[in-house]
Amino acid sequence: MSGVVESGAEPGSGASRRRGPLRQRRVLGGRHHKVSVRFTDEEYQTVGARAAGQRRTVANYLARLGLAGSVNEARREEEAQLVAHQLLMLRSEIARVGQNVNQVAHLLHGTGEVARHAEATYRGAARAMAAVEAATEQWRAAAGPGSPW
Repeated sequence: MSGVVESGAEPGSGASRRRGPLRQRRVLGGRHHKVSVRFTDEEYQTVGARAAGQRRTVANYLARLGLAGSVNEARREEEAQLVAHQLLMLRSEIARVGQNVNQVAHLLHGTGEVARHAEATYRGAARAMAAVEAATEQWRAAAGPGSPW
C-alpha cells in the first residue's frame, strides 16, 4: 500500500494542473500514525480505481472515507472540492476571454474594424458561460436538498 504523500500546493498556484494524485496538506505536528491494510488483488484494483478516479492515492482515499463518517458525506465533500476546483479554473478562463474582448473592443473603437478573432472570442465567452452554468448546477446538486444554493 502506498504511503500518504504530505504537503500540497494552494489552489490556483499552477500546481493544481498536475495529472497525478492530489496531495494532502501539511498539518501542524505531522502525521505520526501509519495503518496497514491488506487487500486481495481484486479488492485492491477496485479501491485503486476509485482512488485514481478522484486523483488520490489509495491511502488518502481510505483516510478521507474514514474521516468523513459516511460514504455520502465523503462523496458530497469530494463533489464540493471538484466544483470549487472547476470554478477556480473557470475564473482563469473568463479572465482570458475578458482580455480578448478588451482587445476586440479596443480595435473596434480605434479603427472601426471588427477583429478577425471576434467570432472566436464570442465562442470562447459562450463556452465559459456554459461551463459556469454547469458548475453552478453541479454545486447545487452537491449542496443537497434544502440548501439555499
